[in-house]
Amino acid sequence: MRAMLPAALLILLVAASDSRHVRPHGRLTNDIEWQHTVAGLQQLRQHRQRPGPVSGSAAANTVCESGTYPPPPERAVPHYIINLDLPPEYRYCKVMEDLGPAASHLLSIVRSEVAPIIGENTFKAVEKLSEIIGRKLPYPFPDEIRGIATAASMEEGDVALMNIFYEVFTVCTSIIGRASDGTLYHGRNLDFGLFMGWDMQNHTWKVAEALRPLTVTFEYQRDNRTLFRTAGFAGMVGVLTGVRPGLFSLSIDERFTLKPGLWYMLEWVFGKANVQWNTVITRQVLENGTDYTAVQKQLAKTPLMAPVYFILGGNGSSEACVITRDQYKADIWPLGTPSVSQKSTWYLLQTNYDHWKRPPFFDNRRDPGVRCMDWLGADKLAPETLYDVLNSKPVRNRLSVYTALMQANQGHMEAWLQYCTDPDCAIW
Repeated sequence: MRAMLPAALLILLVAASDSRHVRPHGRLTNDIEWQHTVAGLQQLRQHRQRPGPVSGSAAANTVCESGTYPPPPERAVPHYIINLDLPPEYRYCKVMEDLGPAASHLLSIVRSEVAPIIGENTFKAVEKLSEIIGRKLPYPFPDEIRGIATAASMEEGDVALMNIFYEVFTVCTSIIGRASDGTLYHGRNLDFGLFMGWDMQNHTWKVAEALRPLTVTFEYQRDNRTLFRTAGFAGMVGVLTGVRPGLFSLSIDERFTLKPGLWYMLEWVFGKANVQWNTVITRQVLENGTDYTAVQKQLAKTPLMAPVYFILGGNGSSEACVITRDQYKADIWPLGTPSVSQKSTWYLLQTNYDHWKRPPFFDNRRDPGVRCMDWLGADKLAPETLYDVLNSKPVRNRLSVYTALMQANQGHMEAWLQYCTDPDCAIW
């Protein structure tokens, strides 16, 4: 197995080394009415832009969107129920029967971009290594990966490789805001596919384009009772975005460091088996978490495979935080505390950089997002207006695949396909 290390390092460093320099339609999935405050929304929609408190050219040039919710119906994503009472290898059969061809297409895009650089034989070696990685995951994930591969008529190593990409190549913006009535709303943009194939003719990222047909919402049930809901991709067994009804909402953003993300995975394969995959622990806490405080402690204390940001919201008006993690240590940024870029304390906005540092000039989605949240104000925060913020450029960019909205008390989860095709859209 060690003979595969140079090949794996090559593909991973080619794909991931650049990530050190990069930036970081939906349907109601429960029967509870999506309650929100819309007072003043019409007045808000009359104004496209007004002065904001954030300095810097990125923020100063931002036009904060309004009135963009709901998106067109064709942006709605499929919804699937995952029955946890079934044996793991049968849980995802329906979704993969429907979307297996789209998953195979994604893999073909990845192969077409990477194999010419490293060689077809090397790519096959990486697929084999991915199969080994998938089998090292805790139960029930190896069985689920095997079942997905069977249902989609794919190789087990290819499904594991897809999950590796989902684990370490996400570029995101997450926001938790507290409305004036104390209700917490949690939203996120999932951006994916940086440096994974630029389409010169259409000015799009090939992997982002291939991921949209795979975007789904899942409702995980046991004993005919919903445990949690997620937004993600067909073929993925971990969780990037999820809500446990009545308890908490959770999203994860990649944390860029000098060490490429996949280097950590190789360390895990070759010895650091005591650390946990980020998307695995999020699924585990969504499935088993009992309250906000316990989940916060688990996310802050569990040894992790790679640095990450956990954006966590509870069911109380003050229960929200950003947990900045390296493999063994954590910093907790609680709601009600300002940051270096943000004076307002009624929301938390996290991209892919530490909140106590300024974002780099080449990847500043934070300041435009802060400007739009400050422009909005807590008195007008609602699902529609949070979507508007996430829909504002460059928070929305050419990498954006989906936007998700959550509310923990009601267990609400919705996701919409996202696009950015205007000439002024940032490439990331």
